[in-house]
Amino acid sequence: EINMGGSSAAHGSGLGRSPGRVILISVQNPIYPVDVHVVHSICTPHGHVLRIVIIRKHGIQALVEFAAVESARQAKDALHNQDIYAGCNTLKIEYSTSETVNVRYNSEDSWDFTLGSCGPDNSLWPAGPNQYNHSYGHQGNSYDGYGHGHGHTRHGKSMGYAGQWGVQSAQGWGEEAGCVIMVYGLAEAKFNCKTLFNLMCLLGNPIKIKFLTKKKGSAMVQFTNPESATEAATHIHGINLFGQTIEIGKSRSSSIQEPKRSPDPLIDGSPSYMNFSNSKFLRFLSNTKSRRITGPSVCLHYFNAPKGITEQSLNAVFTSAGVKQPNRIEKFQDDISKRTDRGLIEWSSSQFATEALVVCNHTELENSAGGVNTLKLAFSTRSIGNQRKESKQQQDTDLSSDVIELASHRKDESKAQESASEAQKGTQNDDAPEKEDSECAQDSKVEEDETFQWGSDE
Repeated sequence: EINMGGSSAAHGSGLGRSPGRVILISVQNPIYPVDVHVVHSICTPHGHVLRIVIIRKHGIQALVEFAAVESARQAKDALHNQDIYAGCNTLKIEYSTSETVNVRYNSEDSWDFTLGSCGPDNSLWPAGPNQYNHSYGHQGNSYDGYGHGHGHTRHGKSMGYAGQWGVQSAQGWGEEAGCVIMVYGLAEAKFNCKTLFNLMCLLGNPIKIKFLTKKKGSAMVQFTNPESATEAATHIHGINLFGQTIEIGKSRSSSIQEPKRSPDPLIDGSPSYMNFSNSKFLRFLSNTKSRRITGPSVCLHYFNAPKGITEQSLNAVFTSAGVKQPNRIEKFQDDISKRTDRGLIEWSSSQFATEALVVCNHTELENSAGGVNTLKLAFSTRSIGNQRKESKQQQDTDLSSDVIELASHRKDESKAQESASEAQKGTQNDDAPEKEDSECAQDSKVEEDETFQWGSDE
């Protein structure tokens, strides 16, 4: 049980309490969502934050533990009676009687920053404050934690607390949005949390997916950062899948809350909510290696397939899943030491390719050793025709280099033989050199013909 440090009647006064490292923040008139990301962003300008816990029993309150008493004092003095957003989400702050904040697990409502980017349950810290591009309002008493006047206003702009969308085509989008998107137009017979993840994981790291059971064909997807949400909207909004048009909208929620009870099942019996924070299939965990994001295309790159998988077996993966069989498959000629196969699979349209990816990405296939390989699919900017052309051009280039090298080598040998012959026959009469020149010219003609013929055969 968390000690909130006193009754709400004393909030903001701090009377009778000595300054400590823990402050209690009460949010009055909370029109817009508040979670650990928002609290962290407004508190970090004043000092190093160790732990945060959001309390929702009586309105919205937050316990924030700083590394130093002076940091807590500065935060209290600067934030008290300020608005996170203009005219709402007003902060009332006092010192807490607690000496430390107890975080049982990392989530949207609690976080222990002393453990780094991952908490005790290995859940991910979706983004730091610098990634969110927060800027709080400056009108009236609204607080701008970074000293800028780029505040949200109550009129003329939608008010999320995260970064820029930068995309104008998706429905209901304003200039700002966060990590959560709404997805509409999902075919109920084909989409569940896992298949939607199969698609969204190519555009960012979707850590939570929740289907709205009361609004059929709709789901919420939470990414680790706003940029990934933008990528999803850019590439997925407006495409046709399984006879329906997919639409992406901005969510009013800053995060997807963990359900308090078992989530309702979808029509296929799978849960309507899944947390993918610890999934081994998240593809953008490394900050040191950037990856180019590609939208739907007619060609898919497949990899991690069982070694020696046949074209017939790959076709069966798609036909057994109820999607269209691909037109062409081309396996990459990798080193024989590689333990898995990879290549390209092409359909007649990007719609067919995307439908196949949705259903078949991360399919488990048995390998020759009796184990299991997880087939992974991704959109490719190549096509099999271009791949073959590039391969043929490379082969022609290599062949030309070999022919030139061989001809040069034979020419050098011819010169060496000519020099040796002249040295040996230097004592012969004046007619001999003319005969040697004629013979050497004939030998050279034979060598040139052989070189040309070798090149033609290859």
